[in-house]
Amino acid sequence: MDPHHRAAGVFQTPAEMEERVRSHWDEAQVIEVDGRAAGLWKLWRRQDAWWILQVQLMPEHQGRGIGAALIRGLQAQARSAGMPLRLKVLKTNPAWRLYERLGFVVVGDDEHGYEMLSGA
Repeated sequence: MDPHHRAAGVFQTPAEMEERVRSHWDEAQVIEVDGRAAGLWKLWRRQDAWWILQVQLMPEHQGRGIGAALIRGLQAQARSAGMPLRLKVLKTNPAWRLYERLGFVVVGDDEHGYEMLSGA
């Protein structure tokens, strides 16, 4: 994520980066491909909405539909549970286009990022 943060003008100290990693660590799941670690994602299932906090795939696994498949599955679960699905993404992170293709809409923004919503 560091290149995306720098491109967005977001600079974090090592302590801030560590805090971001540790935040909601109990919600983290390793993404595996063929039994090997390929990335990490964090989901936060609150009572009012479900949040995708992080979706990170190693470069060699990006662009292969893995993230899209995970998100589509989560969207289906959220729909079944009657829960909106939210996320925040940096404006400079090309992943926002993927989220848009998957039906997320921008419901807010700030200097660095968009807040997006899937479902109602």
